[in-house]
Amino acid sequence: MSDDTSHKPSATGKAIRRVAIQGYEGSFHHLAARRCFEGENLHLLPADTFRRVVELVSQGKADCGLMAIENSLAGSIAPNYTLLLHSPLIATAEVYLPIHQHLLALPASTLDDIREIHSHPMALAQCGRFLRQFPQWRLVECADTALAARFIAQENMRHAAAIAPQLSAEIYGLDILAHHIEDNPENYTRFLLLQRRKDVTLPEVAQKVSVCFTLPHVVGSLHRLLSVLAEAGANLTKIQSMPIAGKPWEYFFFADFTLPKALPWQHCLQAMEPHTGSLNLIGIFSEEKFQPNAALEHHHPSSPPMARPASRLRHVGEYYFSSKLKAIAEMERAGRQIINLGIGSPDLNPPPVAVDALSQAIRRPDAHRYPPYRGSAALRQAFAEWYSTHLGVALDPDKEVLPLIGSKEGLFHIAMAFLESGDEALVPNPGYPSYRAVTLLAGAAVREYALHAENGWLPNLEELENQDLSRVRLMWVNYPHMPTGAVAEPAFFKNLLAFARRHQILLVNDNPYAFILNPRPSSLLSTPSAEGVALELNSLSKSHNLAGWRVGVLCGAAHLIDTVVRFKSNVDSGHFIAIQEAAAKALAQGKEWYRQLDEAYSRRRTLALELLRELGCEPWENKAGMFVWARIPTGWTDAFAFSEHLLDRAGVFITPGGIFGSQGRQWVRMSLCSPEALFRQARFQLANAGLLQNLQTVQS
Repeated sequence: MSDDTSHKPSATGKAIRRVAIQGYEGSFHHLAARRCFEGENLHLLPADTFRRVVELVSQGKADCGLMAIENSLAGSIAPNYTLLLHSPLIATAEVYLPIHQHLLALPASTLDDIREIHSHPMALAQCGRFLRQFPQWRLVECADTALAARFIAQENMRHAAAIAPQLSAEIYGLDILAHHIEDNPENYTRFLLLQRRKDVTLPEVAQKVSVCFTLPHVVGSLHRLLSVLAEAGANLTKIQSMPIAGKPWEYFFFADFTLPKALPWQHCLQAMEPHTGSLNLIGIFSEEKFQPNAALEHHHPSSPPMARPASRLRHVGEYYFSSKLKAIAEMERAGRQIINLGIGSPDLNPPPVAVDALSQAIRRPDAHRYPPYRGSAALRQAFAEWYSTHLGVALDPDKEVLPLIGSKEGLFHIAMAFLESGDEALVPNPGYPSYRAVTLLAGAAVREYALHAENGWLPNLEELENQDLSRVRLMWVNYPHMPTGAVAEPAFFKNLLAFARRHQILLVNDNPYAFILNPRPSSLLSTPSAEGVALELNSLSKSHNLAGWRVGVLCGAAHLIDTVVRFKSNVDSGHFIAIQEAAAKALAQGKEWYRQLDEAYSRRRTLALELLRELGCEPWENKAGMFVWARIPTGWTDAFAFSEHLLDRAGVFITPGGIFGSQGRQWVRMSLCSPEALFRQARFQLANAGLLQNLQTVQS
């Protein structure tokens, strides 16, 4: 492995943080580094051994290192304690990481293609129950889970699969054939963040302290020491002994203890010292770093039972834009001028008639009562007429139209109504992240289907036909497609519906971009064979600039709508009636409304295309929607790094395509939801940062 320590530029001119990890990119140590330094730019220094991690940090070739120290199932990694004890390093933070194993293979592979499984011996052992289902597979041990994934990708091994983290699939472009195949989901590894002692200013107050000590060989010595700790107010959380090399039957003791906020840790060590033969500080952890980040996947095993998140949350993290907006807000509070060209939140005005209707309705006394569970009759009728007039679909407003509090909640209602444990859902890659999230929250498994530019970002139905689809109950589709802007023609919809009927799969088309830069708005439901096979979601967020009003709709056969209502009516009590009445007025807009929208977005798209090309990107000639999808410049291999580079250097944010799936790793998405002046300001900031020329040479 390379020890390259060259620094790369960051926003403030400071060097990107160099982090030594044991293993390769995509490993659990890589995940731990991401969690420890969430939102920061990292330069990883992979190391073959834990000893090499310590050396890289000790020699100043890395700013810090991540080292696994114990696992909730396998126990402590004893040699690592010895490495720490005899090094010039100190642990300054700890990360608790849930260990989830997945089966990774080349794109378009199936379980029937697999003949051998590559992974670390520990990972193979942790997935025994799953592997015993396939006695014909040969198990191949290797040094690292991520290394196994990289090897399969580089060697194009069609008949091999790796057991590795999901991050390995994203980095090496592999598909996940089976999610969460570990025997025990309550499996956690604790990692320590290591830094040189001379570089660290120790805090006066700490939440947790790790020490190593020896004891005089007299009766009751350990009891007396622990009593001293208890009297000082410290809570012992771990203790273990290890033999001292070269001194038979003599031992080191490694202990962790937590402290009340008012108790300085130095006082505890001073109280301990007279009762020990030797005493060394191994780690000191401040409160904010001690607490594991439960929101990212799951809980720490020692969390209070009442505070533990439900196990279903281990599959999902905070929505990317939720966390990204917080990071951008922090940059703005620090005085940076940030231009956000990443998020699709319409900035244009809604129809004035809708605003006027809302203003009038909100003053009526009866507007503030509970609304009907299936939405107001006026709104259902307006949606039916909208579909008939603009999309050529005849709907019964009483049975086939269900207003929603935004179409995003509709995704969750559909998943909960039709999916359960043991089921699978087909999810597009790239695609809207919520399709994956709601599938997992419903207890089902995700079966990705890859979309490629060469195929117009449409699913390859022939490839899907050759897979075992017996557990697939639902397929998420989204045309016009986000993030690419691809449009599906009627002939494709016809083939898609035939495919769904053959395999008894419910199709759900998410259709909020039908009226944005799309000369021929269409609906999956306009195909005659859609009856009973498909549901369609739509929204006024994009088509009428009412994103904050949260007005959506679900359309389809009556029995499918009834099934969703059984769930939805137990979750919410409907939408504010004044908003429903105003939304009905908005839906009555004629073609002139959509023409004006297109004019505004068309001017912005011209500016976005020019800007992306000046950055060295290669835009895909998308046909619809409020985004421009573009391949990152030559020389860059990861859109996350490219996006962060623009944000750090110029204060301009565009969305990395990797958040939509591994197929988007080399793409970025630029939103058209900003005034033309902001596109010009973005160009000015990028030019001032020197990023509009020769950007291809920045990443090496």
